[in-house]
Amino acid sequence: MHYYFFSIDDSFYNTLYSDFSKIQGCNLVSMKLTYKCPTIARIIKSWKFPFSPWIRGRIAGKIFYYSFFDKLFSIQNSGNCYIIYGRILESYGPALLTYLKNKDKNGIFICYFGDVVESFNLKIKDLFKGFDFIYSLDRKDAKKYGLRFLQEPYSYNPIPSKKQKYDVVFVGSAKNRLDKIYTVYDKLKEKNFRCKFFITGVPSEKQKKDEDIIYNEYLDYSAILNLISESRAILEILQEDADTTTTRYSEALLYNKYLITDSDYLRHSSNLPSNIIPIDYSNWDCLEKIKLNQTFDNTNAIKDLSIQTMIETISKDLKK
Repeated sequence: MHYYFFSIDDSFYNTLYSDFSKIQGCNLVSMKLTYKCPTIARIIKSWKFPFSPWIRGRIAGKIFYYSFFDKLFSIQNSGNCYIIYGRILESYGPALLTYLKNKDKNGIFICYFGDVVESFNLKIKDLFKGFDFIYSLDRKDAKKYGLRFLQEPYSYNPIPSKKQKYDVVFVGSAKNRLDKIYTVYDKLKEKNFRCKFFITGVPSEKQKKDEDIIYNEYLDYSAILNLISESRAILEILQEDADTTTTRYSEALLYNKYLITDSDYLRHSSNLPSNIIPIDYSNWDCLEKIKLNQTFDNTNAIKDLSIQTMIETISKDLKK
């Protein structure tokens, strides 16, 4: 069986999933989230627009997207496994899935949520009609919606070691967690830790006047990796109702950094890696651990977070 993974074409996703194309029998298809006509795009990608999305997938897709798909990738053989990242499905609507099903009548079709379900403009009940399996990186979402849990993979490549300018860094969107981000930031500053935070999606009235917080500035993923290389620890604050770790967790394990996290799952885990620092917003003494100079073994993390492990997990599910 051959595997096709449809992901977003940008520096972040290209880093995470780059190893997919290095595995025999696997193909990585990177797609831009852009449209020539905004009005047509809304109709094509909307899962709430009148008429069946599968009908629109056939009609709109054939007119606007099928020739684009023909040029972007080719399907070899039949009975392949197609994994579509949620943002791609949200962006291109049912057109891509309909196209693939027309090309491969015997294929296996998988949707993968690489973010919390609530952040997508997708209807789960419609997805169950079109996909054989639906996976989520969040354990709580998997339980809530009847999905399968699948750890977010990371294609590891070493980054150069640099002089540590910061103790703790944070990069992310405010979303519904800005107050929590500020709470941790204030505690870190009270303890005289050197911080550098990049927070997007923050209106001016909610911004602190602080030179160590940069607002609404987009960082290319290579810049984020550079920031991580200059720090001792990474901060991870989960969105409301999220339970499982994010890419920050993978970065900490792979690049030998401390991870400060408010993940309930990690806080109650009995087998935590030594560089994970769970917080519960009541006892902040744990932050002192950041000052310790330690080297962590990332051997297991490289394997556990690999694309190969992701494929093996899916392959086992397909055989059940």
